[in-house]
Amino acid sequence: MSLSLIGYGKTSVKPFSTSHKEITQKNITTTRKVIVKVEAKHPEYGFSSKAVILGAITILKDQNNIPKGGVLTPAAAFRNTQFVNRLMDNNAAVFKVESDMVTYNQN
Repeated sequence: MSLSLIGYGKTSVKPFSTSHKEITQKNITTTRKVIVKVEAKHPEYGFSSKAVILGAITILKDQNNIPKGGVLTPAAAFRNTQFVNRLMDNNAAVFKVESDMVTYNQN
C-alpha cells in the first residue's frame, strides 16, 4: 500500500539571494508545499499493529517532546518525537519525500 501526503503552509525559510535591494524580509511571504509518499507492507495487520505498539513506545519514551494538555491530533502529538524513525527502523513503513517546494511572494 502506498499513500501520498501533502503538506502546505507558511514557512520561515528565507530567500537565498539578497541581490535585489528593493526586496526586504518585510514584504516577502514564503509558503512551502511538501509531498511525501508513505509505503507500508501489509497495512491491514502488519502496519497497524506495529504502528499502535510503536506509538505507545513513543508516548512512553518521548513524553517530554509531546505537548502538554488538551486533545491532540496524532500529527501534533508526534511532531517532535521519534515515531516516524521508529516506524522506519522496524520496517513498518518507508517515507520518501517526492517534492519539497518553497514559493516566495512579494506583497
